[in-house]
Amino acid sequence: MSQQIYVNDAMESNYKLMNDLNTFNMKYAKYVKCNDNNAPEIKGNCAPSDLTCCSSTDIGTVGLGGLTTLQGTLIADINDMREAGNLLTGNLISNSQFNTNHSKILSHAKEINKNRSDLDNKMRELYKIDGNLQQDYFLQYDSVMYTGILFSILATTILYYTFTKL
Repeated sequence: MSQQIYVNDAMESNYKLMNDLNTFNMKYAKYVKCNDNNAPEIKGNCAPSDLTCCSSTDIGTVGLGGLTTLQGTLIADINDMREAGNLLTGNLISNSQFNTNHSKILSHAKEINKNRSDLDNKMRELYKIDGNLQQDYFLQYDSVMYTGILFSILATTILYYTFTKL
């Protein structure tokens, strides 16, 4: 049986026990109020069932026998959880081993992030996505070529006007 099942069973038993205790406490508080001889005005608001603390059907569920049964169930569930916890403690690692593994994981994560960045750039170049390095080089090359052509045209027109108009 898994540890989660032990925990759920124990929690359900605890919940049922708390509900039964709360129900008993509410009935007992009504019983005390309704049987108080010093406050006759409260007795007028009491139902006939409030004049007794427990009915015959409550004895098995809320009475001492029911509480003892639930207590035994809770103790058994707690022991089961301890046993499951003891089984799990055999799989624990030491602090030094944890620290070693942690530092290895961090160094591998840095390497993976660096490699991922490189792979992302290469994928951008392959799929010709905006913002890749190759596209930046093409843009720079095209700019240099257009600038060269513009300077050639400018120089040619200056020379033409210089020799023909002067």
